[in-house]
Amino acid sequence: MTQNQSPLPKEIRVQNNNIEPDKELPKVVQEPIKEEELFDFPMAMKKVAEGKKISKKEWESKDEYGILHKARLTLHKKEGTNHDWIPSEGDLMGTDWFIVD
Repeated sequence: MTQNQSPLPKEIRVQNNNIEPDKELPKVVQEPIKEEELFDFPMAMKKVAEGKKISKKEWESKDEYGILHKARLTLHKKEGTNHDWIPSEGDLMGTDWFIVD
């Protein structure tokens, strides 16, 4: 491969020609979660039983959270779908749970 060739096929190379150099792109800023707002899994389940939405710091987005839905522990995905949730060992041992507003 020569120095100017891309290893990617032509149809998936990223072209930035449509971005104006002086135009600032919008920034997505998520406020960091304070350590005192984090709790363990048993407390997370108490919050769910109270009707709260819970999430973990390591999950991709605050749009993904655990809830009770039709009396079942459910994961709500950012696409708007709900799935039965069987907590993993990482979920059970996690201490980075928080309430989603």
